[in-house]
Amino acid sequence: MPLYVYGCRTCDIAIEQLRPYDLADFPPVECPVCHNLCDREVALFNINSGVPQPELVAAGEVPGDATMVPHAPGCPCCRRSA
Repeated sequence: MPLYVYGCRTCDIAIEQLRPYDLADFPPVECPVCHNLCDREVALFNINSGVPQPELVAAGEVPGDATMVPHAPGCPCCRRSA
């Protein structure tokens, strides 16, 4: 089930709700503060397996105990400090 983000223009707050695809916009989401209706916002997401890539660990690109590889091989910020 996707996580949708709704924003209240009056209160400038964001509300997150897990909803099925077919109920993304109905029923409308009500702001818990001012009780106006909220607008669905565009939300970014990231899919990550959480498992380090063995070839990067073997090449010394990431520590062996890393839990994820956030960037491409050879990224300067992901290299092991010498």
